[in-house]
Amino acid sequence: MKWKLKKEEKFTEIPSRIYGNDTNNTEIETVLLYTDILGQKWYGFKDLFTIPYIRLAYSKTISDLFQVGLTNKDLTEWIQKQKDILKSNDKEKYEKLYSLVLEMEGNITTVTDPMKQHLALCTIYVLSEDEAIDIYTPAQASKKLDMWAQDMDAQAFFLNWHSEHIQRYLAGFNSISQIVSMNRGETPPGQN
Repeated sequence: MKWKLKKEEKFTEIPSRIYGNDTNNTEIETVLLYTDILGQKWYGFKDLFTIPYIRLAYSKTISDLFQVGLTNKDLTEWIQKQKDILKSNDKEKYEKLYSLVLEMEGNITTVTDPMKQHLALCTIYVLSEDEAIDIYTPAQASKKLDMWAQDMDAQAFFLNWHSEHIQRYLAGFNSISQIVSMNRGETPPGQN
Protein backbone atom coordinates (compact mmCIF):
# COMPACT_ATOMS: atom_id res chain seq x y z
CA MET A 1 0.00 0.00 0.00
CA LYS A 2 1.51 3.29 -1.12
CA TRP A 3 -1.11 5.62 0.34
CA LYS A 4 -1.18 6.31 4.08
CA LEU A 5 -3.51 8.42 6.17
CA LYS A 6 -1.54 11.57 7.02
CA LYS A 7 -4.16 13.80 8.59
CA GLU A 8 -7.76 13.53 9.74
CA GLU A 9 -9.95 16.57 10.39
CA LYS A 10 -12.86 15.31 12.51
CA PHE A 11 -14.12 18.54 14.00
CA THR A 12 -14.50 20.73 10.94
CA GLU A 13 -17.79 21.50 9.18
CA ILE A 14 -17.09 18.66 6.73
CA PRO A 15 -14.75 16.06 8.25
CA SER A 16 -11.98 15.01 5.89
CA ARG A 17 -8.98 12.75 5.57
CA ILE A 18 -5.77 13.45 3.71
CA TYR A 19 -3.74 10.55 2.38
CA GLY A 20 -0.15 10.87 1.24
CA ASN A 21 1.94 8.89 -1.18
CA ASP A 22 5.61 9.25 -0.26
CA THR A 23 6.71 7.60 -3.51
CA ASN A 24 5.58 10.55 -5.63
CA ASN A 25 4.85 13.19 -2.96
CA THR A 26 1.16 13.52 -3.78
CA GLU A 27 -1.93 13.83 -1.61
CA ILE A 28 -5.54 12.80 -1.99
CA GLU A 29 -8.34 14.18 0.14
CA THR A 30 -11.54 12.38 1.05
CA VAL A 31 -14.53 13.98 2.74
CA LEU A 32 -17.25 12.52 4.92
CA LEU A 33 -20.32 11.99 2.75
CA TYR A 34 -22.71 9.95 4.83
CA THR A 35 -23.20 8.11 8.09
CA ASP A 36 -25.56 5.14 7.75
CA ILE A 37 -28.12 3.76 10.22
CA LEU A 38 -25.47 1.51 11.79
CA GLY A 39 -23.10 4.43 12.36
CA GLN A 40 -20.75 3.42 9.50
CA LYS A 41 -19.08 6.49 8.01
CA TRP A 42 -18.68 6.72 4.24
CA TYR A 43 -16.09 8.96 2.61
CA GLY A 44 -15.78 10.15 -0.98
CA PHE A 45 -12.88 11.53 -2.97
CA LYS A 46 -12.95 15.31 -2.98
CA ASP A 47 -11.56 15.39 -6.52
CA LEU A 48 -12.60 12.41 -8.63
CA PHE A 49 -9.79 13.16 -11.09
CA THR A 50 -7.16 12.29 -8.47
CA ILE A 51 -8.24 8.82 -7.40
CA PRO A 52 -5.69 5.99 -7.19
CA TYR A 53 -5.11 4.15 -10.48
CA ILE A 54 -6.74 0.84 -9.43
CA ARG A 55 -10.02 2.65 -8.80
CA LEU A 56 -9.72 4.57 -12.05
CA ALA A 57 -9.20 1.31 -13.96
CA TYR A 58 -12.27 -0.30 -12.38
CA SER A 59 -14.29 2.84 -13.03
CA LYS A 60 -13.42 2.73 -16.71
CA THR A 61 -14.23 -0.97 -16.93
CA ILE A 62 -17.63 -0.56 -15.28
CA SER A 63 -18.44 2.57 -17.32
CA ASP A 64 -17.51 0.81 -20.55
CA LEU A 65 -19.78 -2.12 -19.64
CA PHE A 66 -22.67 0.26 -19.09
CA GLN A 67 -22.10 2.17 -22.31
CA VAL A 68 -21.81 -0.95 -24.41
CA GLY A 69 -24.46 -3.02 -22.68
CA LEU A 70 -25.12 -6.60 -23.70
CA THR A 71 -25.73 -7.11 -27.39
CA ASN A 72 -26.90 -10.00 -29.50
CA LYS A 73 -23.25 -10.54 -30.47
CA ASP A 74 -22.22 -10.81 -26.79
CA LEU A 75 -24.87 -13.41 -26.10
CA THR A 76 -24.10 -15.36 -29.29
CA GLU A 77 -20.38 -15.47 -28.46
CA TRP A 78 -21.16 -16.52 -24.89
CA ILE A 79 -23.40 -19.35 -26.09
CA GLN A 80 -20.71 -20.46 -28.56
CA LYS A 81 -18.12 -20.56 -25.77
CA GLN A 82 -20.48 -22.79 -23.78
CA LYS A 83 -20.93 -25.13 -26.74
CA ASP A 84 -17.18 -25.30 -27.32
CA ILE A 85 -16.54 -26.15 -23.68
CA LEU A 86 -19.24 -28.84 -23.66
CA LYS A 87 -17.89 -30.44 -26.87
CA SER A 88 -14.33 -30.51 -25.56
CA ASN A 89 -12.57 -33.46 -23.95
CA ASP A 90 -11.32 -31.22 -21.16
CA LYS A 91 -11.65 -32.96 -17.79
CA GLU A 92 -12.47 -29.61 -16.17
CA LYS A 93 -15.09 -28.58 -18.71
CA TYR A 94 -17.94 -28.45 -16.20
CA GLU A 95 -15.95 -26.25 -13.83
CA LYS A 96 -15.02 -23.96 -16.74
CA LEU A 97 -18.63 -23.85 -17.91
CA TYR A 98 -19.84 -23.03 -14.41
CA SER A 99 -17.26 -20.25 -14.16
CA LEU A 100 -18.43 -18.84 -17.51
CA VAL A 101 -22.06 -18.93 -16.36
CA LEU A 102 -21.22 -17.11 -13.11
CA GLU A 103 -19.28 -14.45 -15.03
CA MET A 104 -22.16 -13.84 -17.41
CA GLU A 105 -24.67 -13.85 -14.56
CA GLY A 106 -22.71 -11.07 -12.87
CA ASN A 107 -22.51 -9.07 -16.08
CA ILE A 108 -26.21 -9.44 -16.80
CA THR A 109 -27.23 -8.52 -13.26
CA THR A 110 -25.08 -5.40 -13.22
CA VAL A 111 -25.56 -4.21 -16.80
CA THR A 112 -29.33 -4.62 -16.97
CA ASP A 113 -30.24 -2.91 -13.70
CA PRO A 114 -29.68 0.87 -13.80
CA MET A 115 -29.67 1.21 -9.99
CA LYS A 116 -27.02 -1.50 -9.69
CA GLN A 117 -25.00 0.21 -12.42
CA HIS A 118 -24.94 3.49 -10.54
CA LEU A 119 -24.34 1.91 -7.15
CA ALA A 120 -21.53 -0.22 -8.64
CA LEU A 121 -19.76 2.99 -9.65
CA CYS A 122 -20.35 4.40 -6.17
CA THR A 123 -18.46 1.44 -4.69
CA ILE A 124 -15.37 2.77 -6.46
CA TYR A 125 -15.65 6.39 -5.36
CA VAL A 126 -17.12 5.86 -1.88
CA LEU A 127 -14.97 4.40 0.89
CA SER A 128 -15.95 2.88 4.20
CA GLU A 129 -14.15 4.43 7.14
CA ASP A 130 -11.70 1.52 7.38
CA GLU A 131 -11.08 1.01 3.65
CA ALA A 132 -7.72 1.63 2.00
CA ILE A 133 -7.93 4.13 -0.85
CA ASP A 134 -5.56 2.23 -3.13
CA ILE A 135 -7.19 -1.19 -2.94
CA TYR A 136 -10.39 -2.16 -4.75
CA THR A 137 -11.79 -5.62 -5.35
CA PRO A 138 -15.11 -6.93 -6.68
CA ALA A 139 -15.59 -8.77 -3.35
CA GLN A 140 -15.20 -5.47 -1.50
CA ALA A 141 -17.71 -3.83 -3.88
CA SER A 142 -20.17 -6.67 -3.33
CA LYS A 143 -19.88 -6.24 0.44
CA LYS A 144 -20.69 -2.52 0.11
CA LEU A 145 -23.66 -3.23 -2.14
CA ASP A 146 -24.97 -5.77 0.38
CA MET A 147 -24.65 -3.22 3.20
CA TRP A 148 -26.40 -0.53 1.18
CA ALA A 149 -29.17 -2.96 0.19
CA GLN A 150 -30.16 -3.10 3.87
CA ASP A 151 -30.48 0.69 4.13
CA MET A 152 -32.84 2.38 1.66
CA ASP A 153 -31.78 5.84 2.86
CA ALA A 154 -28.15 4.99 2.06
CA GLN A 155 -29.13 3.75 -1.40
CA ALA A 156 -31.08 6.93 -2.06
CA PHE A 157 -28.19 9.06 -0.82
CA PHE A 158 -25.57 7.31 -2.97
CA LEU A 159 -27.77 7.28 -6.07
CA ASN A 160 -28.30 11.02 -5.65
CA TRP A 161 -24.58 11.53 -5.01
CA HIS A 162 -23.85 9.50 -8.14
CA SER A 163 -26.01 11.70 -10.32
CA GLU A 164 -24.58 14.90 -8.87
CA HIS A 165 -20.87 14.00 -8.81
CA ILE A 166 -19.94 10.93 -10.80
CA GLN A 167 -21.95 11.79 -13.91
CA ARG A 168 -20.22 15.18 -14.07
CA TYR A 169 -16.84 13.47 -13.65
CA LEU A 170 -17.57 10.88 -16.36
CA ALA A 171 -18.62 13.62 -18.79
CA GLY A 172 -15.33 15.44 -18.10
CA PHE A 173 -13.37 12.20 -18.43
CA ASN A 174 -14.99 11.45 -21.80
CA SER A 175 -14.19 14.97 -23.02
CA ILE A 176 -10.54 14.54 -22.04
CA SER A 177 -10.45 11.13 -23.78
CA GLN A 178 -11.82 12.67 -26.98
CA ILE A 179 -9.25 15.48 -26.92
CA VAL A 180 -6.40 13.01 -26.39
CA SER A 181 -7.73 10.79 -29.20
CA MET A 182 -7.92 13.75 -31.60
CA ASN A 183 -4.38 14.81 -30.69
CA ARG A 184 -3.18 11.30 -31.55
CA GLY A 185 -5.14 11.27 -34.80
CA GLU A 186 -7.48 8.55 -33.51
CA THR A 187 -11.22 8.47 -33.97
CA PRO A 188 -12.85 9.64 -30.72
CA PRO A 189 -14.95 7.03 -28.89
CA GLY A 190 -18.51 6.76 -30.24
CA GLN A 191 -17.63 8.34 -33.59
CA ASN A 192 -16.61 5.24 -35.55
